[in-house]
Amino acid sequence: MGTQPASTPGLIDEANPPETGAWYAWNNMMPLQLDHIHVLGSVDVPNVGVYPELVLRVAQGASPSVLLLELRLRQQAGIWPNAVVRKQVQHRAVLRAMPYSRVVIYVGSKVLVEITPETVHLASPHAKTLPRRT
Repeated sequence: MGTQPASTPGLIDEANPPETGAWYAWNNMMPLQLDHIHVLGSVDVPNVGVYPELVLRVAQGASPSVLLLELRLRQQAGIWPNAVVRKQVQHRAVLRAMPYSRVVIYVGSKVLVEITPETVHLASPHAKTLPRRT
């Protein structure tokens, strides 16, 4: 088993992006809290010392209803065994104006994935319901 030395944080090679999946996004508009956008996904990273992160893209584009994010991998200091592992990545931010209608995630200048977020206004139907007071 080989080892991989730590490297500086940087962008992912556009020509060879990591495998990703399980992308999901939602606008959380539940009462009694600030409205948020949540974005979740999973990313294959080359070793356990690498942490994926979603950061706001520098230029957010012309449409305020589209959230532009960039997937980056951050290598922690140290020497790590080469073993591809799947890690969860997430982004959460307060909605500034309106719910997002689309989330676009980039790797460098290339689009990795586009997600249409759901908008949640009330409690999930799968959540436990409290008994009614009589």
